[in-house]
Amino acid sequence: MKSWTKILKSKLYLKAKLFLSVKLMLITFACFSYAYANTEFTFNPKNRIETVIGANELNRIGVVGGEIIEVIGDENKYALYWSGDWCNLFIKPKAEVGETIELSLIMPHGGAQDMRFTVGDTSAQTIFINLGSELKPTSHTKGFIPLVNEPLKSEITSMMRAMIEGEKGKYYVTSSKRTLQKTKERLVSQNAAYRYRNLSGAVLSVKNLTSKPLELLELDFSNLFKNTVAINLGSYNGQTLNVIKPRATMQVFIITREKKHD
Repeated sequence: MKSWTKILKSKLYLKAKLFLSVKLMLITFACFSYAYANTEFTFNPKNRIETVIGANELNRIGVVGGEIIEVIGDENKYALYWSGDWCNLFIKPKAEVGETIELSLIMPHGGAQDMRFTVGDTSAQTIFINLGSELKPTSHTKGFIPLVNEPLKSEITSMMRAMIEGEKGKYYVTSSKRTLQKTKERLVSQNAAYRYRNLSGAVLSVKNLTSKPLELLELDFSNLFKNTVAINLGSYNGQTLNVIKPRATMQVFIITREKKHD
């Protein structure tokens, strides 16, 4: 009788232990899925946004209803790449897994969103910040001059426009025929180089080597040059063309910024 009682207790114990293990696994899985899902936040200058980004990955920060005009933070912990429309920012951590990155995104009219990223061992993340209605100056921003490098943004925009329109203007332009990248899908070549002060521009041609339409993303070209600050896919009538027809060629424009050393 005692032996059957021991066996029964043993079975109940193992069953309870198994149930507890399964429950813990489900909780862990649920937390993992929640932590690393693509997320959207509402712009709030009073609260810091905290989330996870992928280590050694190009994580995208997209602004809904506006643009990012400057980023303030420790550039030793990350590398930044801008889209041509200033609505998307790509951040690649230099920090190790488990470390945090803090920065502030400066929006139009002086609005700032503080961010704290934890670098995780996960895939690239997409983070959306919804600005809602157009930002309006408040009592906190009235008379305030935002810490925005408008001259730099203006120079980047001007160089990008000159490259797209094929104009020389104030820029030092040279012909630069060379192959930068070749894969089974595409051939990337540089046709021209622009230079002005600490900014350099590259006019690229991308050929679709396949028999199917090829979709391009700005982050596909982020590693071609060091210190990339802006990437713009070719455009037609103001619309971005990110799909190349089979065997066709399109242009991509990249601007890099030489960092000043103290």
